[in-house]
Amino acid sequence: ADRRRMTAVEAEVRPLVGAARSADAAVATVLLVSDLPAWAAAISGALAREGFRIVSDPSGEVAFDDQRLISVDVALVDLRLRAQSGLAVCAALRARGPVPVIALGPQGDETIVLQAFSAGADQYVSLEVSVRQLVARLRALLRRFPSRGTTVARPTPAPVDIDPVAGVVVTAGVPVTGRRTPCRRSR
Repeated sequence: ADRRRMTAVEAEVRPLVGAARSADAAVATVLLVSDLPAWAAAISGALAREGFRIVSDPSGEVAFDDQRLISVDVALVDLRLRAQSGLAVCAALRARGPVPVIALGPQGDETIVLQAFSAGADQYVSLEVSVRQLVARLRALLRRFPSRGTTVARPTPAPVDIDPVAGVVVTAGVPVTGRRTPCRRSR
């Protein structure tokens, strides 16, 4: 089954070589928790070509280490880990902060899907997911969860001058035009 998955992943990876990179992915670090080495290598390579930085963790230990988790922007967690429960990894990631989590597991098992969401996953996809769909999901999560390393600039309000005698409002040295209403002093 792992070899069949690898072949499907390889088929998806080839067309992505040289594809345009998104600004969302250019700075994002993906924690990939999977103990399937061939699958993880194929996904890591495809995501790296899309501009993502990959931190590979076959055991899930990074999820329990606050210092190593600081630089992670989004996590992909295989729920069928051999060393420990993938659900426990999802719960640990959720408990340590706002790291968005995509849980990866078998297709068609609703019980596991519901358990993944209960453990803190933001999305659930099958291990047979196409690379293109996985990249799209990662970028969508990154739009909703800003990267820990980026800051959002807040607009600085322009100074406003009001001349009640002349009935003029000036902002940043430019008179504000629009409907004229007389300025009145409150009594």
